Amino acid sequence: DPVRQAQLAELLFDTWKLPVQGKTASGNRSTDKDTLEALAYDPRVAGLLEYRSLAKQVSAYYGPLLDRLSDDGRIHPSLHPCRTVTGRWSCSGPNLQTIPRESTSAEIRKVFRAAPGLVLTEWDLSQIEVRVAADMSKEPALLAVYAEGGDVYQDLADRIGVDRSVGKTTILSAQYGIGPKTLSRNLARGTGEAPDYKFARSVLDRYWATYPQLEQLMKGLESVAKRRGYLPLWKPGRRRRFRSPHNPYPRWYTALNAAIQGGAAEFMKDVL
Repeated sequence: DPVRQAQLAELLFDTWKLPVQGKTASGNRSTDKDTLEALAYDPRVAGLLEYRSLAKQVSAYYGPLLDRLSDDGRIHPSLHPCRTVTGRWSCSGPNLQTIPRESTSAEIRKVFRAAPGLVLTEWDLSQIEVRVAADMSKEPALLAVYAEGGDVYQDLADRIGVDRSVGKTTILSAQYGIGPKTLSRNLARGTGEAPDYKFARSVLDRYWATYPQLEQLMKGLESVAKRRGYLPLWKPGRRRRFRSPHNPYPRWYTALNAAIQGGAAEFMKDVL
């Protein structure tokens, strides 16, 4: 809506005096998602993003859930074990895998109730993707922490001289191939301080220096994906296609994440 975009631009840049992040093709001040994420260090912008998140929950979760109710008052989605390129399970009609966790929105999960005489439970494979990364790379620093039952996030934080929240954000972000620009935004969100690119760059440099075998695995997987156009996954015969007629310009830097998610998917299926 151009009118709302203009109103938001006036609020952000004229009233709140926040720095303009870029212009649209028509020359207007941009208020897109990337702009708001870049400004989310300001608590007021963080509040706007939270409002958008709540509005999305109404349109993306509560509405579709009500629309999918069967005559018995329950929802019966379809599960697909082999549909995604990474091998992970997918779900449709509706997609219950996108229901936010309690820390994001506790209220949505409260609408799910077990039938009379039954109990609704949930379980999780703790840090499964980080554990798969440790196993695939045989990274000594990661393997040692898990062997001793330690806290991998705190261990990294102690090694590179940051607090645990920074260590956790870095571990969970780096395997997706993000750079210092995105990491700086993630670390600054809601703090009231502008993103610090140099600090994020330093954190990433120290992260990869701490886990050299993981970095070697990342570069090796990217090279294999570029050379073959696909990436072998954990189990023999399983692969993730990168280059295809539908994706002629793949994001090679996601090779490590593809291998990790594919491994986590195979592990999950074995458990089930």
